[in-house]
Amino acid sequence: MSICQFCNQPKKLIDAHIIPWSFYKFLKPVDEKHEPPLLISKDFEERRSKGSYDKNILCAECDNLLGRLDNYGAIALKFENLEIIKTNLAKINNVEYGKFGLFILSIIWRSSVSTRKELNSVTLGKYEDEAKDLLRIAINEKSYISPDYLVVLNKDKKLPIEIVENNIMLPFSYKFHGLNVTQFTLPGGFKIIMKFDKRKFPVPLDVFVSQSKAVNTVHCMINNNFAKTKDFEFMLNLVKG
Repeated sequence: MSICQFCNQPKKLIDAHIIPWSFYKFLKPVDEKHEPPLLISKDFEERRSKGSYDKNILCAECDNLLGRLDNYGAIALKFENLEIIKTNLAKINNVEYGKFGLFILSIIWRSSVSTRKELNSVTLGKYEDEAKDLLRIAINEKSYISPDYLVVLNKDKKLPIEIVENNIMLPFSYKFHGLNVTQFTLPGGFKIIMKFDKRKFPVPLDVFVSQSKAVNTVHCMINNNFAKTKDFEFMLNLVKG
């Protein structure tokens, strides 16, 4: 028996995915002989058909509880829910900002308590217990309050769709405009940046977040030039390396 990181009880632990398994089903093989490329971390690339999981963090019961948020996130990011408002803005219909944020938080919390090498940069520090409390409250359907976050939808007509949409990047933490944030990318080109800092996002990003929270709707900023981003540069360096 080991201690489950979520319920703090001695339990038999299971292989718990960091990124929910349902998202790997979105990935399409590049060809019949190769699995799709998965960007595992900011340090290296590997092909893993089963993704990244940790057998030392969750019992089956708690994994199933967090699975409720995973299911919400998987349904939320189906393309039929995505509405393009204009060239640089979209929204995800029928999805609540707070509840979707808790799905994001659950992935980052799992990354923070994990000891997997590829997740070494992710640490919530003093926010780790607070994050767990927010998740517990949400699972009991009492409140859906999450840290502030941004969603960026990467697109680029000049690149093959597999490069933009057919990858998963595991969470990593860094400084964003001097703020403590954690970022990861899901299939479909959805890049998510969640803030773990009492300071606000810089204007106009803070205005963008505030407006989304006010109407409890997930809006996405669209980046139509993915080839010009640091994320794409990182991908190229991994492939060349």
